[in-house]
Amino acid sequence: LAYAEYGDPQGKPVIFFHGTPGSRLFHHPDESIALSLGIRIIAPDRPGFGLSDSKVGRTLLDWPDDVVQLADTLHIDRFAVAGMSGGGSYVTACALKIPHRLTRAALISSIAPLSAPEATRGMMWRNHLLFSLARNSPTLAALSWWLMNLAYHRNPDRFFNFEAGLTSESEKVLLKEPDVKSLLIQDYAEAVRDGISGIASEMVLLAHPWGFRLEDIAMEIHLWHGAQDVRTPIAMGRYLANTIPICRATFLAAEGHGVIYHHWREILSALTSSAASEDSNVESQKKPRRRLKRPAAKSEPEGTDVPTESRPTRRQSKPTPARAPRKRKQLTTAGSKDTVAT
Repeated sequence: LAYAEYGDPQGKPVIFFHGTPGSRLFHHPDESIALSLGIRIIAPDRPGFGLSDSKVGRTLLDWPDDVVQLADTLHIDRFAVAGMSGGGSYVTACALKIPHRLTRAALISSIAPLSAPEATRGMMWRNHLLFSLARNSPTLAALSWWLMNLAYHRNPDRFFNFEAGLTSESEKVLLKEPDVKSLLIQDYAEAVRDGISGIASEMVLLAHPWGFRLEDIAMEIHLWHGAQDVRTPIAMGRYLANTIPICRATFLAAEGHGVIYHHWREILSALTSSAASEDSNVESQKKPRRRLKRPAAKSEPEGTDVPTESRPTRRQSKPTPARAPRKRKQLTTAGSKDTVAT
């Protein structure tokens, strides 16, 4: 299990889960934000990405065990977690399985289960196709990623420009920024350094049922999602906000998938301060814990900001049976100082 660190080495720990595909190299281009807030960002490679070994047959609920081993090795008792895009699914797994180790949890432009109502409505055609293949034909999905990887290695700049052309207008502007473009090209290259097995297997995981219920998450979750997102559409963000029992949701009308770039300070502040930061220019609300009975809501047009609905309080989940001891995973601080920022 490889990882990199950014920000303040002595700061409050936040373990950050990269997107799909992604690697430990993904971080906000402006590291001064984490430094100024006194926050230590720890970014691990998930199995099959970057320098982390592949793990055949893994599930989303295996990941919290790896995170605990990483935290124990770094002598960190409690920590916050945040995940972007595909990494958001791993945040929900941690919030369900190891809430006693977490201080806060955040979902940023996060994917939701594909079984969610209208989950793929507004999703760009490339992602829609890849998820459909992952659900119905993993072999064809892997072949598609192999072809894309081949195109990347032949001409990274042309590949990136093609990817950018599939996104919303707001994101196209963001992706033209040299720092962002350079970061994403390096991140993709690192994610597939040993081939496409990591991304292919993870897409299959995300395309099928996750193996747990979001309704059983007991801790509060913070969520940020852009209404113009075409990679993980706004319907996904609304489903997460409506299904997780205690969710403080912030929807941004003028944002696409790159919410993290414009709101990183706000996100880190919410993860490490005593109270979540508020922004008068966006919708931000916390659902009450009390039980309310309301008629079923009609579906809203995509991009329309409406208050998150409350749901009945969750039933207590059954205790998780004890598991046999697992072989301890070797943890590696990846690379030299050029890949591990301090």
